[in-house]
Amino acid sequence: MVLRAAGVLATAALQADAISTASLRASPSGPLDEPFDDFYVFDPYDPQSSADGDAPVGVRWTPPPRNGEFPFRGPHEGKRWENRMLIVPDKKFAFCYIEKNACTQFNRMVNALNGMSSSDAIPFWKSNSEGRHFKEYLNDGLSNISKANGWKLGIFLRDPAERFLSAWLSKCDAWEYGGIDCLGPRVSDLPQDKKVEMFEKMVLELLPQYMARVQALGEYNAHYDPQHIFCGGKRIEEYDFVGELTGSPAHIEKQVVDMLKRDAGMKDSDPLMDIPRELFPSKSTAGHGTGSTSLVKQFYRNRTIYNKVVELYQEDYRWAPSVFKP
Repeated sequence: MVLRAAGVLATAALQADAISTASLRASPSGPLDEPFDDFYVFDPYDPQSSADGDAPVGVRWTPPPRNGEFPFRGPHEGKRWENRMLIVPDKKFAFCYIEKNACTQFNRMVNALNGMSSSDAIPFWKSNSEGRHFKEYLNDGLSNISKANGWKLGIFLRDPAERFLSAWLSKCDAWEYGGIDCLGPRVSDLPQDKKVEMFEKMVLELLPQYMARVQALGEYNAHYDPQHIFCGGKRIEEYDFVGELTGSPAHIEKQVVDMLKRDAGMKDSDPLMDIPRELFPSKSTAGHGTGSTSLVKQFYRNRTIYNKVVELYQEDYRWAPSVFKP
């Protein structure tokens, strides 16, 4: 059993290394080289920018405080992130979005498919499975949204080691929203080599504790939680389309367009087909990111650190071997 487990881990490490190397080769270069917007574009804790857009001025929602160097639990936690399922009832199409995986762009896209704005500054919680407009489809939770009931399901994944680094950089270096989502101390004002050292320390000391909390509670913070638990923890075979957020912007755009054609039944002549091409432009990056793709080699300079992250996210690699492969 021990040998078998070691073999699986070694294979996962090799697969993850190949994915990261491929991402470095194929992704556009530059300081903002993530070809999608994986940051919030509004402040969810600002009283004038609530998800419904109708929060009274002066009413402020205060997030739960960080527990030491751990992020707060959320945002908007649900049972294994079931509330990350976006639905388009008239097309019987559903999409599982994941934080740090172009979540802003995908929320905007699905909102447009539901007749809402694709440029809304507050795109979240409008087309999701807890949305007030779609509760009639969810009497039994997500069980109604299934292949057996004629639905098509899509999801886009990202290499777990790169996604984790991206989350940590945006929450602990960019210090978004006062660091409430940071795992570890703030590193914003440190020299680059010190930031790498703090990342390594966090991986060895805090990340194992964090993953233990995820295991015990079912979910904890959507920016770091494993991708396989999102939308209720479906088997990868339950998705009709599994996309990869790696490679050039053109490659990502093509995947998004293909998904809508295949699984949402859309045609090139449909005016709404302009939306994915606007949100995922083929010749330029959309939004802003952490630049984590170009920093993978720098922050994972120590093979022990890289292997530790792979070990802790090994269930993601096992869950989607057809995506996370050499």
